[in-house]
Amino acid sequence: MDDFQREDLQNFVDDGEKDHPPVFAGRQDVLKDVLTKARRTGERKGGIPGNTTVIQGAPGAGKSSVLSELDIRAPHAVNARVVKISSAYLEQNIPAVTRAIAFAGASERAQWLDL
Repeated sequence: MDDFQREDLQNFVDDGEKDHPPVFAGRQDVLKDVLTKARRTGERKGGIPGNTTVIQGAPGAGKSSVLSELDIRAPHAVNARVVKISSAYLEQNIPAVTRAIAFAGASERAQWLDL
C-alpha cells in the first residue's frame, strides 16, 4: 500500500467513518461466494427461489464494508442488486423494506443503476 492509501486508510479508521473504506482487503471468500450465488441465480430463468444472502456478524466485524464492496461490484460483475438495511430499520418498517427488495428485483438494470 503506498503512502497516500495508508494515510487515507488511517484517517478513515481515526474518524470512525461509516462510508466505503478507501481500501478493501480480506473477506474475498465471502465476496466470491455471494457473487457466485448471484451470478447463478441470474443465469436461471426465474432465478432460484429462496436464494437470499444475509450478511450478519458482531459489531465491528466488517458487515458494512462487505456490503459496500458488494454494492460496488455486484451490479457490474453479475447484474445483481444490493439492498442495505439496518436491523433497526427492518424492525421499524417492514413494509418499506419489502418494497425496497421488490423494487430491486423488478427494476431494469439501467433504472437500478440510476438510483
